[in-house]
Amino acid sequence: MPARWQAFASNESWGGGQRRVTMKTITLRPQPLASARFAPYGKVIGEPGHGEPDFVGSSGTQGWKVEMDIAKPLYMALSTPPVGHLVTQLERHLNVTQAFFPLGGGMAALAVAKPTEGDALPGPADVEVFLLDGSVGYVLHKGTWHGLDRVPVTEASTMWLMITDSDTQADLANVPSGGARHTHLLELRQAWNAVIEIDVRGLAK
Repeated sequence: MPARWQAFASNESWGGGQRRVTMKTITLRPQPLASARFAPYGKVIGEPGHGEPDFVGSSGTQGWKVEMDIAKPLYMALSTPPVGHLVTQLERHLNVTQAFFPLGGGMAALAVAKPTEGDALPGPADVEVFLLDGSVGYVLHKGTWHGLDRVPVTEASTMWLMITDSDTQADLANVPSGGARHTHLLELRQAWNAVIEIDVRGLAK
């Protein structure tokens, strides 16, 4: 999806002096969360017409398996308040898939980039943003880069059930020091000299 670039200036101090630093804003419009487009990043759960069911009950109830790779499952209910539409960090989890299911609240947006090999990092052109309207859930592939939050696009908080790994969650405390074993963090201001702004025009009602 095409991105709009907007530059703004900031001042950075060093050794008693200052230099002018230009920071870019990458503006991305959320697109529908659909299986075909989301496939490089994960799987959409609960989308209509998603194949033959793995289970059919006598009452007509149908069930589909959700494939995940989690050693020690941890279930967390997440509530994210509306505090702006910027994405300044991406992270990836090396050893686990994560699942997210809507619990209510307002719509949100998710920034993602494909998994990369070794120490390779995604660039600005690799990022896509998807609209989470609360009708379906999703599972992220191992190593998929993603925003740390589902960013609310309305004036309401967004609420989700996350299924993750206990060790991965505990390891997040080690990310700021660089000692995390399961997670890598990408600071967009440092890596790209840019941040991502989610275009919520027509959505934030």
